[in-house]
Amino acid sequence: MARWWGAPLSLEKLAAEYEPQLSGEDPTRVYIVSLAGRQIGMAQTYRWADNEPEATEIGALPGEAGIDYLIGEPELIGRGIGPVMLECFLRQVVFADTGVTGVSVPIDVKNTRSWRCLEKLGFQRGEALPRHGGEVQYVPRLRRQDLGHLDAAQPGGTVTDCSHSAGTQ
Repeated sequence: MARWWGAPLSLEKLAAEYEPQLSGEDPTRVYIVSLAGRQIGMAQTYRWADNEPEATEIGALPGEAGIDYLIGEPELIGRGIGPVMLECFLRQVVFADTGVTGVSVPIDVKNTRSWRCLEKLGFQRGEALPRHGGEVQYVPRLRRQDLGHLDAAQPGGTVTDCSHSAGTQ
């Protein structure tokens, strides 16, 4: 996780980083991801229209949302939890907003785990683009109309019961 998100933040820096979202000043909605009652990660969503200049940089389309996500427990990475977590998040949170027409997710081209997770959910990779930090990123996209085709998150079926707890709304 540190490779993509940077070194862990102190509690004070973490509070400062997320205070605008938690107070409602920033329209990003942040959620804690739980598995069997244990907090294991986070997911957040935002409208690209609220995030210039990055929206222009990635070629965000009107109505598109962005997402960020992580599993913070190393022993749970690579066990198939990511696709299940994201399918639930997409269905119950992101696309529950009827104004969202699609989702685009800029990821570093070297972040193969994240790309494989998105690919399992039907995201289309798109072209490699330069990133504001100088690296190269893909911007995988999933359109609303493709959401109904999701069933790759669990072998042999779809997720039917995904509980979530909101950080902010």
